[in-house]
Amino acid sequence: MKRWLIAFVQLAALAVVLFAGKSASAQGVVTANVEVRRSSVPNSCDFGVFQPEIKITNTGDHSFFLSQAFLLVYFDAGQNEIEAVHPEGTTATIFTANGGFKSWDTISIRKFLDFGQTFEPVPGRRANQAWQISFGPISPPGQGPDINMNPGDFATMFVTFRRAGGAFPFDVGCNDFTRVARGESNVFHSDRFYNLFFTSTQQFICEFLNPTTPDPLSGISPITGQSACPQ
Repeated sequence: MKRWLIAFVQLAALAVVLFAGKSASAQGVVTANVEVRRSSVPNSCDFGVFQPEIKITNTGDHSFFLSQAFLLVYFDAGQNEIEAVHPEGTTATIFTANGGFKSWDTISIRKFLDFGQTFEPVPGRRANQAWQISFGPISPPGQGPDINMNPGDFATMFVTFRRAGGAFPFDVGCNDFTRVARGESNVFHSDRFYNLFFTSTQQFICEFLNPTTPDPLSGISPITGQSACPQ
């Protein structure tokens, strides 16, 4: 009974995070779009790591701090089978809208939640755990990196996960909810299997291509397959 209760509480917490969505008008200060592309590692199905390059762009008409949002990615593996290669110590590089270097911010990677069961809302896309990619907090003026994202600014980062002990390949069965697929493009593109969340409320964010246009490939829930964007 106790195990059942723990599993129920975990699933309820997951539902709060992943089912909830707000309309664009109530979304708050973060208006952004997430894009990905393959790195020097072509895919996670035939290679030993999951290593995409991720890009977050301020597509709104107002500024926000990078640390006001975080990313979730999802895998289907044993409870202790996945690990971040660099849980701390890597950085996101922040660029101005015209592509000039602006600043940087630290990245932290940790397991966010074990679901307690496997979900497959899209055929061939399975998840039983979520991993969080979060960003360092705002520093006092003049005492740290400038993580203010003005309209058009973007941040890029590499994140690397492996199977514990270096088992090969990373995505056995090539069926993770979040994966670098075979033949993945080396050009940044939207991918609905990566999710963006508000740090303060842990609420699922609808991604936007510009201040008024939701991204049709905005991230979807690994439980329901639904987007946070207005229907």
